[in-house]
Amino acid sequence: MRAAVLHAPRDMRVEDVSDPELPDGHVVLRMLSNGLCGSDLEIWRTGSAPPVMLGHELAAEVMSGPHTGKIAAGSQGNSCGVCERCADGLEHFCTSAPGLGAVRFGGLFGGLGEYVTAPAERVMPAPDGIDPALLSLAEPLAVSMRSLDHREVGEARWAVVLGCGPIGLMSVIVARAAGAQHVIAVEGRPQRAALARAMGADVVLEPGDEVRREVRRLTGIGADVVIEAAGVPSTVALAGALARPGAHVFLQGIPHDPVPIVVAQWTLKEITVHTSVGQSLDQHRRAVQFIVERDDVPFDRFITRRASLDEAPEVFEAMNAGADEIKVVVETCR
Repeated sequence: MRAAVLHAPRDMRVEDVSDPELPDGHVVLRMLSNGLCGSDLEIWRTGSAPPVMLGHELAAEVMSGPHTGKIAAGSQGNSCGVCERCADGLEHFCTSAPGLGAVRFGGLFGGLGEYVTAPAERVMPAPDGIDPALLSLAEPLAVSMRSLDHREVGEARWAVVLGCGPIGLMSVIVARAAGAQHVIAVEGRPQRAALARAMGADVVLEPGDEVRREVRRLTGIGADVVIEAAGVPSTVALAGALARPGAHVFLQGIPHDPVPIVVAQWTLKEITVHTSVGQSLDQHRRAVQFIVERDDVPFDRFITRRASLDEAPEVFEAMNAGADEIKVVVETCR
């Protein structure tokens, strides 16, 4: 099969490789659409040994098993079902069973190849006629669902989302669907700001010195929920400043640099901090169902570029150079 293979940092080549093996209990997926994620770009920059095929936002045609012929999402994770982590309900932390996409699951075959194999129970079929590119959005939606799966989000009068990349935009959707009364988004790039409004944000603020003043003016005392989705030290610090006493702060971004936090500011407000990573299989299934059923949400606007497999190396170069895309999908076999 043909695949875009990462051999070393920033060295991706489209070439012929062996088909993946088919373990017992797995099915063959013919890749149709793979969304590119910030974690893919980070691995592209730093490299990973041995050579890998990136890609974990999967939508494919099922080629074997009970759902043969269906278009389906595939879960990147895997679990053995018997280790201590699986027994504690933390299946997505299982290290005993390799997954897909080489992000943190140990797998070598991801969605940037023509075929992958996946455990049959981790294949989630969708209705006929769905655009595979939309189905690949279920993975980042599930990441946001896991992060915000707390009753306080639905009870919030005011929720603030800092940063409207794909996960931040998904968080606008999830917060509104959960029941948050008002959502304020903070985003400076026009395309993303416009999409935040389309996804349900009541107010979109430009980043800068006025954000604190405007949030205080709108909310009166501060936000009930603050969602940090930018992953930079300054917005993590800002999250604590925007939160009201007793608020909940959700840290979705992962800064690479140390974060200077005045602990007293957070403690004296009794702020509760939540972190999360990845998603469970159940959350991924819920995300697929949400995309299928919620035709009032313009998910198609997330996709700002569709690229072929041959264009994958060029796409990573463009993303690294700062191309203003929201979600790029590689349409592998279309």
